[in-house]
Amino acid sequence: MTQQAALSFPLLVEEVVMMGRYPHFTLQPGKKDIATCAAVADMLGLQPLLQRNYLTLSGGEQQRVQFARVLAQVWDKPAEEHRCLFLDEPTSSLDIRYQHAFLQIAKKMTQQGFTVVAVLHDINLALQYADNVLLLKEGNVVRQGPPAQTIDAAVLKEVFGIEAALIHYDDERMPMVVYKA
Repeated sequence: MTQQAALSFPLLVEEVVMMGRYPHFTLQPGKKDIATCAAVADMLGLQPLLQRNYLTLSGGEQQRVQFARVLAQVWDKPAEEHRCLFLDEPTSSLDIRYQHAFLQIAKKMTQQGFTVVAVLHDINLALQYADNVLLLKEGNVVRQGPPAQTIDAAVLKEVFGIEAALIHYDDERMPMVVYKA
């Protein structure tokens, strides 16, 4: 899934979601394709939008529809293959509610055998949802590993050039990053 999917045709939301099923059928979608799209639309709360023109949606709504399209494509597990999901800034254009909803879905997918690779610039979201993080600077790996062991004030200064502090809560297993002005 890319940061911004350019779509300039006035398709209905349900048609865009069904695009994810194109590799799975010839000429006409079958019952399984229709059921898969309905399940994905339900999961992402898209039912009220299905008959709307995609081009009339807000940026966040379009992002949710694109995520549904991608999920519809990878929904079926191939007999002897592993499923991978690559997400480039999947939370862009989304409000806080949907940022967490997306990443919760992605996290659940890892528990179902998916490998999920996501590019995130929000360090706090990475701390909360990632199993492993990879910090890059100018294309070079600076540090990688479990988030709580990998992200600290020093590496944030090195990679992003910004002063930050990590706050640890007794009731939370992951710290939170607070940026200094």
